[in-house]
Amino acid sequence: MSIVIPAGEPPHVCLCPGCREPVAYNQRKKGWDDICIDHRDMHRCRLAVAYKKRDKRTEKKKQREAERLRRRKEEYEKRQNEHQRRQKLKELSRQREKQRRQRQPKSQGFFWRAYEQERQRKMMRFSKDALH
Repeated sequence: MSIVIPAGEPPHVCLCPGCREPVAYNQRKKGWDDICIDHRDMHRCRLAVAYKKRDKRTEKKKQREAERLRRRKEEYEKRQNEHQRRQKLKELSRQREKQRRQRQPKSQGFFWRAYEQERQRKMMRFSKDALH
């Protein structure tokens, strides 16, 4: 294959990756081709296969990323729900404690507790006697 170098162009330095032959000057691109005419079709075919593989890889990568994001979102929502549930339970226990404190008179130390326990014991005995 004879190569025509246009006037005013530098001497040719590009070689075809397929056959290591010099490639032609492309008038339309105003530059040297990257592959010789003999190997162009084969190279295109290889490029198409390579692009397909690349697209497959990127697709898989996108799917993995989407899956990872979905899992992270689920975990986040799970943690949020757990946190909200705990907060509700805390709030409920606070309210119950508040109500319990309002119902019971404030104890005045050891003697008051002993008095209350004795009273409870008497009440239990009385209720047992009443049942029989």
